[in-house]
Amino acid sequence: MIELKTYKNQNEVDKVFRVEEFDLMLGSIEDVLELFDEIEETSDMGAIATAVIKNRGILYNLVLGIFPDMTRDDLKKIKVKELLPFFLQVLDYIRETLHLKN
Repeated sequence: MIELKTYKNQNEVDKVFRVEEFDLMLGSIEDVLELFDEIEETSDMGAIATAVIKNRGILYNLVLGIFPDMTRDDLKKIKVKELLPFFLQVLDYIRETLHLKN
């Protein structure tokens, strides 16, 4: 299961989006894997933040593709610190689905 929360404010959860499984198009998987390759090559948080900002369109489309009930307005209410664990879960899901080894 993959989950992502949106917030009304710093402490109050607005919505919780959950999916047990999802399908991604090949192009989406390629985009995500390229982004993760860029992120995995560094432990520098500044470089990671730059990669995420640079590729935010890919990330937005990925999130909206996984959670079809989520809106663009919902995206604005996701805590940034919760995105990295979410994307790592997505990467694990992709690897598991494609039967890839680490």
